[in-house]
Amino acid sequence: MKPRHCAESKAKEQEAMNPATVDESRSRHHPWWKSKYVIYDIMIHILVIASNVATFLYVRNYKIPIAGDKIYMIELVGFYSCFSGILGVVEWVDIFKNIPDMEFKGGFMDRISHIFGLVFLIVLLYSISPVFALYFGIPSSLWFLSVLIYTMHVLCCRSYRTSFPS
Repeated sequence: MKPRHCAESKAKEQEAMNPATVDESRSRHHPWWKSKYVIYDIMIHILVIASNVATFLYVRNYKIPIAGDKIYMIELVGFYSCFSGILGVVEWVDIFKNIPDMEFKGGFMDRISHIFGLVFLIVLLYSISPVFALYFGIPSSLWFLSVLIYTMHVLCCRSYRTSFPS
């Protein structure tokens, strides 16, 4: 009688040689918290919200007047930032719930939320100091352009791939 481990190893060898055997342990479906795009969006949301709250509290604490007639703009941009952030979360939940196997590379509403949050921050920083807003605005505009180009590339490539069957 052969030892049990020899019989198991022969069975594994035969499975490895059989091309019809599929290893389902390496599924394409990953948990949502392991997606680098979800982690990126969560971190950017946290950074934008934290910096906006800190700047707003600084402006309010030191009673710094809002530059020019920017109060209406701040209210509008703040509303759109919150609204698009909520829609971005809804977009992520909908995609992960209905299409879990799709490789999703970022949400459009999340990018809009990040842009509105950044504009909100720059307007508040401009109220503190125009030079400080300029020093912060130039590097953040470079980030904005890179994210915008990447998002447009992903959206165009996704629509291009889905329009032509392979």
